[in-house]
Amino acid sequence: MAPGERSASPAPEAPLRLVRWRGRTQVFVERIDGLELPMVRIPAGRFAMGSPEGEEGRSEAEGPVHEVRLGEFLLGRTPITQEQWRVVAAWEPKEGERWGRTLNLHPSRFGSWEASAPLNRTFLSYSQELLSYPDRARSYVKAAERAIHAVGHVQSSSDFPAAFLKPANASAALMDRCDLFVGLYGLRYGERVGDRPEISFTELEFDLATERGLPRLIFAVDPEAAELMPPAEALENREDGERQRVFLQRLADSGLTIHRFRHPDHLAALLVEALRPYGAQDHPDRLLPAERVSWEDAMEFCSRLRQRTGRHFTLPSEAQWEYACRSGTKTPFAFGETLTDELANDDASKTYGKGPKGEFRQQTTPVGMFPANAWGLQDMHGNVWEWCLDHWHESYKGAPEDGSAWLKDNANDSADRLLRGGSWSSFPGGCRSACRGHVRPGHASSDVGFRVMCLPQGPSTGPVFITDRGRPAHVLLSIEHYRRLAGQQASIVDLLSLPGSEDQDLPLPRQEELARAADLS
Repeated sequence: MAPGERSASPAPEAPLRLVRWRGRTQVFVERIDGLELPMVRIPAGRFAMGSPEGEEGRSEAEGPVHEVRLGEFLLGRTPITQEQWRVVAAWEPKEGERWGRTLNLHPSRFGSWEASAPLNRTFLSYSQELLSYPDRARSYVKAAERAIHAVGHVQSSSDFPAAFLKPANASAALMDRCDLFVGLYGLRYGERVGDRPEISFTELEFDLATERGLPRLIFAVDPEAAELMPPAEALENREDGERQRVFLQRLADSGLTIHRFRHPDHLAALLVEALRPYGAQDHPDRLLPAERVSWEDAMEFCSRLRQRTGRHFTLPSEAQWEYACRSGTKTPFAFGETLTDELANDDASKTYGKGPKGEFRQQTTPVGMFPANAWGLQDMHGNVWEWCLDHWHESYKGAPEDGSAWLKDNANDSADRLLRGGSWSSFPGGCRSACRGHVRPGHASSDVGFRVMCLPQGPSTGPVFITDRGRPAHVLLSIEHYRRLAGQQASIVDLLSLPGSEDQDLPLPRQEELARAADLS
């Protein structure tokens, strides 16, 4: 090119388009014992699993590409949130239920009380004396703890021993981190505290709460509930009983409402209702994904759901996960050829393809914050890696073609399990639809969570039916809609064209409804 000659300007590239759509999505909501769990209907179909050679960021573990046929299933609209985790982790087994392991109520790094204290932190006052009471009496404290956790107030169980094993100044230090004081009375009679022989520990804590101006909720045993009688030795000291009566009268005279309870379930119900005005439902960690959850913990969560609901909740297979993530697309991401910080929570300081750089948020974000894919699922790319049922295999050679989980024969309990989707700390390439990760099932870190899947006994390539406890049933239909279809001799998939079927919020049918649906078929 001669000096001074200007080169022709390159033709401007077409701007990147974000692929967005309004699809027909059916969302079914499981509501049981404080849990609300939206599940999205994933249609039956087939897809090419894996990534093609030449896809940026591809690894050999993502091949060979192979066709998989799947029956329909339900998949959580988002990863399990911290609120949903707390509800299920706090469940006590009912008759016929058996928990396999204890679940930590607050496993997550982000949004935990250490990060957000003192917002909506509750101080629960009771005494060491309860530990020596019969099981029935100790269950009141457990009921109170469950109720506080269930409505979203952040509280560490480590506070409970501190509250009654340390002197009053320790209680004062704990209250400095709290917004709310809850006192349980009626199972506790006076004792000497320091140089104040006429005041109980709980009374002293009440005084401290009053000095700090904390909102106070007071719960006292109903004196007519014979089953709550204190130990015989406490009854011998009528002076203590009189002090208790005088103290409760002083609380009433101060303008506080005393909630009287008769049994643990009654106490829990009163607590849940009383806590709602204090903004528990708006706690900032409510919609953050549960993380630092191992594969073993995720499976326990699913086991509790199965036992409580009678439905087959479990983790998705790797094939189900990728099929749902792709939602009919063949590009690296459900949104197209690249990923931006407007579409997912990842380390957008790095780019993928022709995508622009963006924000690295350095932590999880509330679920549902970003656009859904074509089938109504959110957070499939980034935020947290998600556990799958499968064992890790180094390639897809020999992989199932029916969408079932690929398990190794004679694998030990520590064999690696699959992770999918990438996380807040992943570069965009690690969040591709085909990207695979693996780690030990006991691993728990702040970039790993999960979502649940509901399927009968296994993947099916047959008609769009699924089974509940071995009984044929149109689980994906409300009974009202099923009757309409049966009367029209229509296929279940015709529900998609029924008026009002878009963005449905339908309850999952209960067992008796399933039986009626089976009779209609």
